[in-house]
Amino acid sequence: MPKRPTSCVYCGGPLPPPALTGRPRSFCSAQCRQANERVVVSRNLHEKERRERERLEAEATARREKLEAEVAARDEREYRRAIEAGGDAAAEAKWQRLFDKTSEKGRWSLCQWPLANGEPGACTNRTADVYCAKHNRQLDRESEQQRRRRSEL
Repeated sequence: MPKRPTSCVYCGGPLPPPALTGRPRSFCSAQCRQANERVVVSRNLHEKERRERERLEAEATARREKLEAEVAARDEREYRRAIEAGGDAAAEAKWQRLFDKTSEKGRWSLCQWPLANGEPGACTNRTADVYCAKHNRQLDRESEQQRRRRSEL
């Protein structure tokens, strides 16, 4: 036979003497019973709100992932179209893809040396600067030649 509780579930105080019949007491007074009810209702409300927040966050995550997948599919179609076109468009598309991959890692970037249309993509060397070492040397030579020409005039 289970033991009857001897203290109030809410406040921990002593329970009044048990009645001869009926359910055993759990609370020492009506105030403790009402206070416990408020706590239980509040917990249930908080739990319901937490579940609703989690559901909304999961829906937002699913929408975000779907949108990212659509953007990735669109980018892939544009990349394939550029590769099929060839020329500067293909070089620029390949460079952009490599640039995105190296930028994600954070330490390196790609050389920004321009194509004939002015967009970067002529060089795919990794660099921590704007241009790779090869193109930095080329810029230095060109600027030195321009200084010589100006000094000759």
